[in-house]
Amino acid sequence: MIVVRNHRVRLGNDNVELAFDSLTGELIELLNKVTGENVLKNWSNQRSMPFALVIRKESGETFTATAPVYKQILSDKRLQPSIDVSRSEDGTRTIRIAFGRLYSAAGNLNIRTTVCVSVAPEQYETLWTIQVENGERDLIVESVRFPCIFGVYMGETWKDDVLVYPFNSGEKIENPVEMYEKPPAVVGWKWQEYKYTYFTGAVNTSKDDDGAYVREFQYSGPLSMMWLDYYDSNQGLYIASYDEQFNVAALHCETFGAEKPGMGFYAVKYPHIEGGREWKSNRFAVAVHPGDWHWGAEKYGSWRRSIES
Repeated sequence: MIVVRNHRVRLGNDNVELAFDSLTGELIELLNKVTGENVLKNWSNQRSMPFALVIRKESGETFTATAPVYKQILSDKRLQPSIDVSRSEDGTRTIRIAFGRLYSAAGNLNIRTTVCVSVAPEQYETLWTIQVENGERDLIVESVRFPCIFGVYMGETWKDDVLVYPFNSGEKIENPVEMYEKPPAVVGWKWQEYKYTYFTGAVNTSKDDDGAYVREFQYSGPLSMMWLDYYDSNQGLYIASYDEQFNVAALHCETFGAEKPGMGFYAVKYPHIEGGREWKSNRFAVAVHPGDWHWGAEKYGSWRRSIES
């Protein structure tokens, strides 16, 4: 179904539903229709959904550009996106959100950004793409963060949530909201002339300027695959990049810790879009699904098999 209600455009089926703000284009809800739960539980004015672009000036300085909020549109009506909805013959429903300009602290930018999200009947998986047209001659879009999903935890508490993340051969982190902010013990050891360091008792994260505890690695590199799953005993959230060219990308996980509980996730692409050029992403998947991480593993494996056959 596609419904506009209470200034929200809703897109979904019997399993999953998304709600976007009809004025700003921001992602507001990600609903598991089976449980009736919105997994986006902790909104933050430090984060923007569903995307952010990292922009580089000629001086080398970088800053981010995002979808606008209400007060920014009131100051510049050109920031308000156009929103179209459609339905294909097979029942797939699609929302297209086109931003003619983007907000940034450095000034509003002539960078047209279009987000499309589709959902087929009876599926848990939604498919996302983003297209960026850089109309700023003196700026370069270095990286694209998409799809951005923040403030997530499952059920009444984050304490029983689990994150499966494909670092090296894969890791399973219980209660990552609190584990990410916990300092790990550092253990060093030496074998012949080789010296090694490893972390134990917690997860080694970095802290960004906003105070979030961050874990981000690239594929192919420390990451063995481009998907993750975050779940509890009732449901899970699956995020994946379906890039048939297997270009360099990253998976970002973050939290502000137990005082501001919730996890944030996005993929990172590095298109290096110069002024006057445009770029369109591969597809990304976002699913709120039954079961645990095995659901995500099977879904990603099915995609890999489909492009290898």
